[in-house]
Amino acid sequence: MSEYIVNPRRAPRAPSRCVTQVRTGVAAFAAETEDIGPSGCQLVAPGALARGEPLTLTFANPKVKGALSVEGKVAWGSQRPPWRVGVAFGERSQASARLWYEALVAAHPGLGGFRRVPDRLPVDAMVFLAAPPGFLFDFSREEVEVLRHVAAGTTIASLRDRLGASWGGSQRALFSLMSRGLVTVSGSAASHPSAWKQVMKELKAEFVQEAPAVTPRPSLAAPPPLPLPLPRAAPPPVARPTPPAVEAAGGEPSAGNGWRGGSRARSAEAQEYFDLGRAELAAGRGHSAMAHLRRALQLAPGDAEVAAELGRAMTGAPPR
Repeated sequence: MSEYIVNPRRAPRAPSRCVTQVRTGVAAFAAETEDIGPSGCQLVAPGALARGEPLTLTFANPKVKGALSVEGKVAWGSQRPPWRVGVAFGERSQASARLWYEALVAAHPGLGGFRRVPDRLPVDAMVFLAAPPGFLFDFSREEVEVLRHVAAGTTIASLRDRLGASWGGSQRALFSLMSRGLVTVSGSAASHPSAWKQVMKELKAEFVQEAPAVTPRPSLAAPPPLPLPLPRAAPPPVARPTPPAVEAAGGEPSAGNGWRGGSRARSAEAQEYFDLGRAELAAGRGHSAMAHLRRALQLAPGDAEVAAELGRAMTGAPPR
């Protein structure tokens, strides 16, 4: 049975800095959000806050008319600076929070295209560094450790094993980095660690490289190689009839069956779901593969390569 890690933040979040006034039971302070959504937000506090502590928050953004006031509580908090805090909004505040969030996204055209992270990922999926940020983010300690160990690419299972006891906070950091487009599951969107050289230098961190495999020494008394057989002429190719177009179940075209070509460029999000679908198909997990590939096809309608892989998943054929 496949093993997955679950994204602790399943509701959408937009990476937007909104001016925030926070009031606890004993104090008040000003802050900025790291991200915000209809059911919660992340911000940096001046000090540690206890999990479950009730809060009253007021958000403002220059492009959104009116402020948003909500009640919430601390869902999680870092144990060292910067004091990052995850806030879950109360049920009575979520309706007004959703309306204000939709106005925020509508007021910032580029914000609606933020990267949507899958709700869960198989532990055998590969993760890579994406393009480095244009300016230095306020990375948490857990995020820096994830970046150090991702390096040139690793599986989530290997990342979990190497981070050990800190995996709880590191798993949240991994999904946070993915939502900001700094870590990706798409090999085609990966960046070489050298592109991150300046960022890591400013973070005073170095990548952790896995130890290379040890190559066994050849035997001193190795037997001579056997003579190679003489090459034989290849038989002439046999012409095969072209199979008729077949509609796959669910009304989606199967591989190569009349699906239109020349589609537009595949988005980064579609590529991520496509790569996940191929990985699941290669591992023999057909239902999960079809779910990822269907999502990729929704994001990239008319993409012949995605349609081909979906057709293979639906017929049980191995990926190309």
